[in-house]
Amino acid sequence: MYGYIYFCNLASILYGYASGFSMLTDGNVEMPCHHSLWDAPTAESWREDANTRDSGSPLRLKDAVSRLLDGTIASDVPEEYWEWDPYSCCVAVNAVSIYISHMTQGLYILGEGSDFAQTNSFQVSDITSQMEMAISRCLQLIKDARARADESYTWDETEGPLLFNSLALLRVSYCRIMTRAESASRGMLFRMDENENEQSIQQFLSEPMEWTKYLNRAVSVALEGILIPTRIGSSLVRKTAAFTWAIEHAFAGWDSILLLTKWLHAKETLQRRGVALDEADSQIVKRVRDMLAEDIESDDSDASLAATLTRSWAGFYDDTWVWGVTPKMGRMLRQLAKHYENTAK
Repeated sequence: MYGYIYFCNLASILYGYASGFSMLTDGNVEMPCHHSLWDAPTAESWREDANTRDSGSPLRLKDAVSRLLDGTIASDVPEEYWEWDPYSCCVAVNAVSIYISHMTQGLYILGEGSDFAQTNSFQVSDITSQMEMAISRCLQLIKDARARADESYTWDETEGPLLFNSLALLRVSYCRIMTRAESASRGMLFRMDENENEQSIQQFLSEPMEWTKYLNRAVSVALEGILIPTRIGSSLVRKTAAFTWAIEHAFAGWDSILLLTKWLHAKETLQRRGVALDEADSQIVKRVRDMLAEDIESDDSDASLAATLTRSWAGFYDDTWVWGVTPKMGRMLRQLAKHYENTAK
């Protein structure tokens, strides 16, 4: 079931599909057992540990998600089962991400097909706040898991990446919350057959962005994800990420680069029409330029910033990635960069 949850969430991120996992019907699965049982080196040591603690968990996944959503704690579950290891954190974050996807799609449909969003603006705002709070609780969950475990345990070859992967998923979920309609258009982009790339790109670009108070916050979070390779070393990441980073990072980067570059393209279009950037917009644009300056030697100040960033990021996907899906991502990003350039002329 954990593998099914994981797969459903990844498919939802990439294609924008409604996840097949339902908390209502599938959420009664128990949370993972204590990490000492997972880490037992032999069957004998597992049996010894199982004698001192239950081999299962009384905590159900739906109860774990409820706590992350609204702070509800099942009173019949001992406190020790609320202290999760990195694997349990990863399971919970995937489940919360699916919940957010379902809620986001529902709000998008209501906003597009009825006057619900206008007549129930406070309810919509409350739902958005609840989902944002769930993201904050997930972040705290990851910090707590990191603090509880011994450093050599948490950041070994298995446990450390699980928390790193969970952070990537949370970035996607946050951007979904803050950009409901735009999130839907990003999901549509990858569904088309590769022979129909032009059509899917044009459809993606034709979807207008909602200039809400939340958009810049989502763009800033997307930019934080895009900055990670630069902080580590872009050349190093291009050559090693395929072998050491999970596919969550490829999908999270894809979602982030689409949101960020479309936002940049829209702002560049407005600038060409004589509309000045405000201070918040200018800060984001400056951070992007500074990041690119570290990776690319170019004196062409008139080049499309959106196209330059898109083409630069494509290199992370079609260089050494071993995942079969990433070369298509690279090709589509290069095509998208051409559209940004042609529109800017």
